[in-house]
Amino acid sequence: MLLAARSAHGYTYQSPISEGCHEQLAAEALRSVRGALGPGDPYAPSRAETALIDDLAFDLPADLGDLGAASLLLGVRDNDTKGHQGIDAFDLSAVHGDPASQREHCLRHPDQDEPNGTAGALADCRDYIRSRVAAAVTEGLDAAGQPDMNARTVLAVYLALNGRVSAELPAFWVYMGQALHAMEDAFTHTFRSPDGMRVRVVLNWVEFAEGTLVEARDGPPHLSALDQCAGLDPMRQSRQDLAVRASAEILEAALDPAVAPAARLTVVDGLLDAYLTLDPGCNTANRWCDAPENVYLERRGCAATGTGDATAAAVVALALGLAAVARRRRRGVVVVALGVALWV
Repeated sequence: MLLAARSAHGYTYQSPISEGCHEQLAAEALRSVRGALGPGDPYAPSRAETALIDDLAFDLPADLGDLGAASLLLGVRDNDTKGHQGIDAFDLSAVHGDPASQREHCLRHPDQDEPNGTAGALADCRDYIRSRVAAAVTEGLDAAGQPDMNARTVLAVYLALNGRVSAELPAFWVYMGQALHAMEDAFTHTFRSPDGMRVRVVLNWVEFAEGTLVEARDGPPHLSALDQCAGLDPMRQSRQDLAVRASAEILEAALDPAVAPAARLTVVDGLLDAYLTLDPGCNTANRWCDAPENVYLERRGCAATGTGDATAAAVVALALGLAAVARRRRRGVVVVALGVALWV
């Protein structure tokens, strides 16, 4: 049950049962930026910070063992985990099924129906990324325009030994991590033009998990085949390379010492235009402008019941159903009956 539920949202994060795709992509982006701009000012972590780094619930690469890198990757994971244990299907079903959080994964809200649903979802995704970068730049930089390690934000994180804690982490790196998560997901939760630069349709998780999805109205379903980060065919490898490149460019734009901090968001806006612009006129009648990702949708349709996305949706629907009573008073959160599992 836990294994299937882990397929719910975007590139996977590291847990005992899943690969650390998000961490891997963000780490590659950070290496690229540090290679271009330098490692930044050294910061000696306190004993408590060192203990936190040593207790992370994921593997921190040896070349990125500093507090800034750890905070970036914790920010990347936050969009998915929100301080919960990474294999807790019960709690994570409520996190992933919350319509208000879909923009953090470049997915569509249930109200974002075609013909304008993709445009709305894409605007939400862009706004989320920009807001996180804006918070990083305005709240997390020092007078020299570099990350201020004393400017902190509190983030709920789940540690390997100490469980859920509230950690005071450098705000710049946390907020940028949250932005990079959505940027990465923008390449796995959309159908794109063959060059990967323009968006043709944004995918749908909430109504897919509910079993109410109508593709012409709600967009294509979430596809776990697009979330993989190993053993990729050329198209998915190209998308992953673009995800790393876009993430690195946004991180570099927020850090570039050659650009005044007040002007860095203008650079970010240009990058969002480059990677998150709608390719108009795509719909089910023309197979989303014959998007190359249709091949994974077709393979899913031919798959045997109980595999791939069907299993993920059924199990998460079951978890959502079990959680329904506990969440009934939380407004805006999807409540799914146990019977939805029968949909697949």
